[in-house]
Amino acid sequence: MNPYDQDWQFLRMVRTVPFVVILVAIACNRLPEPDFHFVAEENPEAGDSIVFINSTRNADSYAWEFGDGGTSSLESPVYIYDRAGIFDVKLTALNDAGEESVSRTLTIHEPTELGFFVYDSTGKIALAAAEVWVYDNEEEWNNFDDPLIAGTTDNQGFVNFMNMDPLVYYIWVFKEEATGFWVSGGYTSPLVRHEKNYYNVLCTWFTESSTVPSTHFTTATTRSSRRGP
Repeated sequence: MNPYDQDWQFLRMVRTVPFVVILVAIACNRLPEPDFHFVAEENPEAGDSIVFINSTRNADSYAWEFGDGGTSSLESPVYIYDRAGIFDVKLTALNDAGEESVSRTLTIHEPTELGFFVYDSTGKIALAAAEVWVYDNEEEWNNFDDPLIAGTTDNQGFVNFMNMDPLVYYIWVFKEEATGFWVSGGYTSPLVRHEKNYYNVLCTWFTESSTVPSTHFTTATTRSSRRGP
């Protein structure tokens, strides 16, 4: 073996090491490269969960600003907007070298709302504390199965449900009294997305169990205020 060959190999290694150290140092001092996208329902509404997926490179910590005053330091947070609007979502990524930011615009729509004004058979007396059962399946509605969602009317005989799908819904309404009960069953029209879909419900008085007729509920006279017929 030629000893000069060994010296040459050693010399080449020594000359290479500083470059490796320099490259490592440069890599360690690179600024973050922030990036993200979000996952949500098509045309997300106020009240929907928005999942923010963080695809940032070379960062140690994160600062989110959701455009409505809300913030988070999680890597990939889940956020719910409580109002509609156009929001600038900003992600700031940080490391020892500094920080970089990126922003995306997110449009949040008004929630699709389903509401009922519940009255006696005359349509003049609001029925407070009436139970309202909502189904998205006619068979389950016919069988009085567990509802998709349920609620109780307030003192004005009103109850509403938020972030509904644009479907036809089937409804049972019950209010028990000392000498009998009020009841109504029916169905809605397909809901209009991002609007208030309000209906008037007239109940029938029963003193004993009998067949309850169903009906197509009438649309309330207004979609912008809580007034009945």
